[in-house]
Amino acid sequence: MRSGKYVIPAILFLNAIGALAAGYLFMTDPSGSKMGMNPDLLQYSPFSSFFIPGLVLFVANGLLSAVTLVLYFTGHRLVTKAVLLQGVILCTWIFVQMIMLRLIHPLHLIMGAAGLLLIFYSLNKIK
Repeated sequence: MRSGKYVIPAILFLNAIGALAAGYLFMTDPSGSKMGMNPDLLQYSPFSSFFIPGLVLFVANGLLSAVTLVLYFTGHRLVTKAVLLQGVILCTWIFVQMIMLRLIHPLHLIMGAAGLLLIFYSLNKIK
């Protein structure tokens, strides 16, 4: 199960970069147009703009993934718990997003699987 050595940092890095960039763009352009999104996508959500979702994305998936990546590379004693938490956050984010948008995009499936992998590896003590 040595693949976790490569899979975990790859997922954390890609999630951090993607979430920081997308979250930033949503916060600076709450209309979503910089991301090619239409505010009509939010019709079933409690939001009228992409600012709050962008902020949550930036912090919960972007910053926390980056912090978890640092913990991973420094061998911090809390890394297993941090990876588990990040997997749960990612899966929850994707699940809630699919419900609020009422659509499933292939990226949802990919990122949901990434979150499940983080959970799997953390429960197996990151080997």
